[in-house]
Amino acid sequence: MRLSDYLYLAKKDLTNYRLRSSLIILCICVGILSSTLNLYHTSKRAEELISSLENLGGQMISIWVQDKEIQLEDLFFLSSYFPYTSYEVSYWQDIRSFRKTKISVSIIATVPEYQQVHSVKIKEGRFISSGDINHRRKVCVVNTSVASILKIGVGKKIRIGEDELRVIGLSKEEGMSGRVIIPLSISNEIFESDSRNLEVVILTSGNPKAVKKEIERMLKKRFSDKKGKTRQGFLFERGFIVSIAEGLLETIKNQRLTNRMIVLGIWVVTLILAGGGIINLIMLSVRQRYKEIGVMRAYGAKKEEIFHLFLLEGILLSVYGLLLAGAIGASYVCLFGGCKFLIFLRELLWSSIVCIGIGICGYFPARLAAGISPSEAIRNA
Repeated sequence: MRLSDYLYLAKKDLTNYRLRSSLIILCICVGILSSTLNLYHTSKRAEELISSLENLGGQMISIWVQDKEIQLEDLFFLSSYFPYTSYEVSYWQDIRSFRKTKISVSIIATVPEYQQVHSVKIKEGRFISSGDINHRRKVCVVNTSVASILKIGVGKKIRIGEDELRVIGLSKEEGMSGRVIIPLSISNEIFESDSRNLEVVILTSGNPKAVKKEIERMLKKRFSDKKGKTRQGFLFERGFIVSIAEGLLETIKNQRLTNRMIVLGIWVVTLILAGGGIINLIMLSVRQRYKEIGVMRAYGAKKEEIFHLFLLEGILLSVYGLLLAGAIGASYVCLFGGCKFLIFLRELLWSSIVCIGIGICGYFPARLAAGISPSEAIRNA
């Protein structure tokens, strides 16, 4: 028989079991789609972070201030050594719009260099400037997710506590939750809580490990006598944590590994459910077509032809599930996922591996059908 004959007979048989076939296809689709989108979002986020570091031509070095008596003003000297230095104070606080909508967001008080260091893209308006810092203007930049929830745009106002801030820009930050950026100079007026999270992020094109050691030496030298500690390095070890972007890259690798383990679990569940469904469906088809198989064998059909016919049914179900998942996933990526089609296709290819295993599940019942004797089939039908 020709391939077209195999396809015609296989599709005709599957239409006789529409409900079972549809459930199997749906199971395959859900498994492939969930695993593909999981891998897609992980890979897209990782590539964006790595790309931002590469585009900036350097590595990020972060300094977390642990000592409560040390203020960011005490670290401003770092700007004379590193031109791209971002000073950041962050809090988690509620904000409101004029519509009285309230959400909790991360509020970051910082300087204009934050935009270059963190590669912040402005969708509309502008970022905070030196003039905003010097004149202590009550302005802010919100990301698109916050603007969407509060239904605000450039020129509108939000309230943080009792203070009103005018929105001067909308930032497009992929994968970010609610975030509002304000000038560092007004942080003491806006934040009432004593709790704080102080961080200095430095972008450097030099050897990150060598720069990290130099920063540690500078901090120890400058702050060694601040509290009269005589033991060398005591204040530094307790007052600061210095890390380089390699830690970020290591975190990305760990996240990828975790997501791949989750995807592996999805594959196993999909293989068990869909594979079991295919075996059950083909076995049912073999039992109901017992006499038909005997007649086909009596008219000269070979064992291989019977085997290929039933094996093709399992393969068709896998292909239908894969195509449906690919169509839904491509639509999602186009509308909501950032249109990174190359990443999506790559992860879809990885997820399609499970379809091979699902299609092979039809091997045993197909082999059973091929072994049916014509005389026995006609006699026992």
